[in-house]
Parts: sequence; structure tokens; C-alpha cells
Amino acid sequence: MRIRIICLMALLVLYGANELAAQGTCATAVQYTIAECNSFFPNVTLTTDDDSGGVNPSCTEGSLAYWYEVTVPAGFGGIGVSLPWSSVGGPGSEDLRMSIYSGSCGALVSEVDCEDVRVFGARYEYPLAPGTYYVRFSDINDDGANFDVAFNNYQSGDDPNNPVDLETANGLYCNFSAQGEGCANGVSGNCLFTEDNSIYYSFSVDASTQQPVEFGLENIVCAGEMQIQVINLDCTRVVDNNGVTLNAVCQIVTGDPAPQYVADLPVGDYLLIVDGESGDLCSWGLTSTIIQPSCPDLSAVSPAEIVIDTESTCTTFGGSPTGGAYSAPVPTNCPAGSTLEYSIDGGTFSATLPTYNSGTSETITTRCTCDSDGSITSTVSSGVSSTIGVCPTCSDQMMNGAETGVDCGGPDCPACPPACVPNAGNF
Repeated sequence: MRIRIICLMALLVLYGANELAAQGTCATAVQYTIAECNSFFPNVTLTTDDDSGGVNPSCTEGSLAYWYEVTVPAGFGGIGVSLPWSSVGGPGSEDLRMSIYSGSCGALVSEVDCEDVRVFGARYEYPLAPGTYYVRFSDINDDGANFDVAFNNYQSGDDPNNPVDLETANGLYCNFSAQGEGCANGVSGNCLFTEDNSIYYSFSVDASTQQPVEFGLENIVCAGEMQIQVINLDCTRVVDNNGVTLNAVCQIVTGDPAPQYVADLPVGDYLLIVDGESGDLCSWGLTSTIIQPSCPDLSAVSPAEIVIDTESTCTTFGGSPTGGAYSAPVPTNCPAGSTLEYSIDGGTFSATLPTYNSGTSETITTRCTCDSDGSITSTVSSGVSSTIGVCPTCSDQMMNGAETGVDCGGPDCPACPPACVPNAGNF
């Protein structure tokens, strides 16, 4: 892993400082939920009174420690830890150590055991399941170290041998979370001469690929400008279908309309490089004709009540049902631009909320269609039973619904016969 000095001032411009009071015990750990890109805690000072409950004894040579309680949200791949600066020695120093635990304070389970962490630009990636973790920093020499640390999502793409699959790329990316090596022979573009902290994406072009291929950056947060380039897998420059050698696109700034890179690419395998020009620290979203829309997994989504809409009808006698609801996954689980569809008893999926029938209890499953032509769909949810609304029957020998008599009256059944008028007198 390459050691690199990160400009703290640029980090503060981008994301600001959020250092809290020093925390020396697991029970008083600084609480933080990771986001897509880094959140920095500058000038962290190792403090005393480490409770060390459940900590590996081999990692307690020093008494000074600092704790974070880091939450990995659902859908995230783990924890990325960046250490841009420290007062503990220089590059390669082994004075600062880091451990990551699951479990709870006093009953900790080791996930990362007392790792010697370097400083001045070091970054570490840990694929961990969503949940809560306790991150402990310690100084084996007790010399009052202080350092900067950042936590963000575990993220691939830091070098050409660890690229992000472009077809499944989504969310935000940050070039200051990448610390891998660049191409072995370098990339000679019109601006991208070095890839100091680039993110790499892999993709393929075949005969069915839409031409020209387009790439764009959006939602840019950057201290300066950005640049993108397409290269071959061996890190050499690309020649397009017209015989033109393709250079990098430089000086992409916030608000520039996408796409910014458009090219006719021959059939083959490629890398897309995204970086901040002159080492600028940036985050961005990515758009491309190569990216395929992603669909969620609905199989484990908890059901929620969806109230009958006004267009639902009763299939036997007509009219509208009263009460009742279908239980189905919440529509917001489908990504923006997709459609939530329903199926009754395993039948054809439709975007129309199913109608009620008072005589049966139906099993409803749902799914999302995530593209305009319906070719990409999510997994199907587990089946849930409907709560049936009361439909007018007019023939069940019971007075129910809006009936004013047995099987008569109300807005849906025939009028009831006139009541018998009693007579009185002598016969």
C-alpha cells in the first residue's frame, strides 16, 4: 500500500471537522454512522482510563486509548479507515495500533486484532456485515500521540487490480478514500499523468453495446476540478473506432452537464479512471450508458399496510368494499423511476392494486420493475395474505355491509319490500 500525504485543509473545506471530546473508554466511545464518503475527526488525542473490557491483552501495552462506536448501515460493505496524519513517528511507524470489535462493551468479539497502522495517508479496508462495531486506537509507547482519522464505506476501486464493476456502480464515490497503486506504466493523457488517489471502474464493450459510450460525473463535491479517462486493461491508451487516440477529459467542475466523455469504443475490456485534477479531493456520482439499473431484494422486506384505493371494486356484486387492506412491501423499497407490481396467488404481475373479493383470502406478492421496458426486475417478496374488506353480497341471508335489511337496501342491493302495516278492529 502506498503512503501519501493528504491535505487536511482541503478535507476541512469539503467536509468540515467533527471532532468530539476525547473518549478513553468503550462505554464512552464517540458514536458515528458511516456514510458513502469520509467523515474526518481531526486532532484526536489518545486519553487515559481505557477500560479494556474484552480487549486482547497483547494489544494493551500502553494505557492510552481512544474509542469509536461505528455503525455500518444496511447496504454498506464494511468500514474503510483513513489516517491522513499523526504525531506518532513518520511513514511506517508502528506506534499506533487499531482493533475493531463487534459485540458490546465488556463482551467484545475481535474482528481486527491489534493491527499496526501506518500514518500520513494510510488507508485500511475491512469488509464487515451491517451492524455496530467498536474501533479502538492505542499507542504502545504512551507518548501522547495525536492523529486524524476518517471512517467511510468499504470501497473497492482503489487500483487497476481492484476496480468497481461499472455495470453495478451506484451511489457516491470519493477519490480521497483510494490509496492503491496506479497503473504500472502510468497513463499519459493530456491532464491525467498520475493517478495519486484515483477510483477505477471496469467495463466491457461488445457488439450489442450502445455507441457512442457515454460517461458523466454528477453531484460533484470537490476542492478543485475533476478528470476522467478510459484506458485499456493493461493501462495503455485507447484508440477509438475512428483511429483517434483518446485523451483524458480535464477540468470537470460542479454543475457541468453530463455526459462529459463520449466516444466510439472498439469491442474489448476497459478501465475508467476518475480522479481529482492535481490531487484535488472530490466525491461524485457516476452516470454511464454502461451502468445497468439495480433492483432491490424484496424477499426479506417487512410487510406494511396499504389501504384500499377508491378504484378498487368488489368482483362479485360490484360496488366498493369497506375496510380491509392489502399487506405488501412498502413501495419506497423500489428505486426511483421503477414501478411496484402486485401478483394475486402467483398470477401475472400488474401495477394495479388488486381488487377485493369478500369470498376469498388472497396471497399477494410484490416486485419492482427497475427499467422502462420491464426487463430488469427485483426478487419477488414473500407472500402475505390480504385482509379482506367487506363487500356487498345481497344474497348471503345476512344483513351486512351497507344493507338496511337482510340482503336488501343500501346503495348496492335491491330496495327492501315495504313493511307490513298492522290493522286493528273487529272481524
